[in-house]
Amino acid sequence: MGIHSVPRYGSFDTFSHSGKTKKRWDPIETLEIINPDRNCLTCVGYAPSCGRRCRNPINQANRASAFQLLKDLENIDPSTTNIEPQLRRLASLTLCLRYHQNQVYPVVDEWMSVLPVRNSFKMEETDDSDGDMGHLSRNELERMVKEMKEMLEKFQRDRKRQEDKDLQEREREREEKERQEKERREKERREKERQEKERQEKEQEEKEHRERRRQEKEREEKERRERERKQREEEEKQREKEEREKREREAREKEEQEKKEK
Repeated sequence: MGIHSVPRYGSFDTFSHSGKTKKRWDPIETLEIINPDRNCLTCVGYAPSCGRRCRNPINQANRASAFQLLKDLENIDPSTTNIEPQLRRLASLTLCLRYHQNQVYPVVDEWMSVLPVRNSFKMEETDDSDGDMGHLSRNELERMVKEMKEMLEKFQRDRKRQEDKDLQEREREREEKERQEKERREKERREKERQEKERQEKEQEEKEHRERRRQEKEREEKERRERERKQREEEEKQREKEEREKREREAREKEEQEKKEK
């Protein structure tokens, strides 16, 4: 998404009220609203992980409100009027909602440091440091320059803190990913151990089952052989008994026959 439906620089007639008021300065160019990498409006925040300005697009509603506010700022002299509230509103509109809404104040500080204060009036060289210099005295100018330097330093400190914060956040994300990966590997290890244990238990159970079947077959075979042995012994005893009875009967018959012959 871009803002090619409106000119990069100029009066932005689409957002103007009457188009006849002479603008006092160009906030779009001064505040570098347009991202030169994209030649359109993107998030004005700083992306520490990339080392550059954020390239996230701004939604249509916020983009329209931002250009309307920029149009209003054209007619305000920042050297005589405090426009910091408008700049905070502009920063909120031009920072992406996802990542950089926490950079409103650093962005406003940076914008405040580049406002056309020195060029909005003519300085006159006098021996009196409190002489008339347009709207402000030399002391006031020096104070304002000092304040702008302090604001720039503050912005740089805030940006450094933000970079450190983003670095810590990335480090926490890395540690969290490592922790999750460690937990995943540990879970896989436990699952493999569980499966291996189940496999071993199943093998042991099958082994014991086969051993019981083998022992059962051996027992049955032993009992069968024992029954056959007993049966053979019984048959042998019966046969011997019958032979003995036969011999005794034959002997009695022979004895009787001999007695008859005598």
